[in-house]
Amino acid sequence: HIIQLEPQFLGISASKQICGMVHAHNGVIAPHSAQGPLCSVVCAHLNMATPNFYLHEIFDEFNEPWEEFVLEPACRVERGYIKPPELPGLGVDLNLEEIAKHPYHPGHYLPLFKQGWEKRALVDERSQ
Repeated sequence: HIIQLEPQFLGISASKQICGMVHAHNGVIAPHSAQGPLCSVVCAHLNMATPNFYLHEIFDEFNEPWEEFVLEPACRVERGYIKPPELPGLGVDLNLEEIAKHPYHPGHYLPLFKQGWEKRALVDERSQ
């Protein structure tokens, strides 16, 4: 059994507890890491601290090019592996200057249940 938990919604502590429960029942984890670079870093740390880690799902290569600069240092996949940063805490700092260039907009999401969602076109809720 593979449990694909959502650490960005659960938080690190609850995610770690769930990993322990899955381990106690002989299951493995593959955290859902599709929400951007910060989520990827959190999942990488969780994976390193979890004996029943199976697979790191990562979609950062499909993100907008500017998202690579949201974290310092950037989270990268090298030779098929992601290595968590070694600095204190999560090991990264937010690049607030880069983030400020891309303000939040409620229509910036993928419409997964609409035809053509795979084209990664953003939705403007006001036009619907």
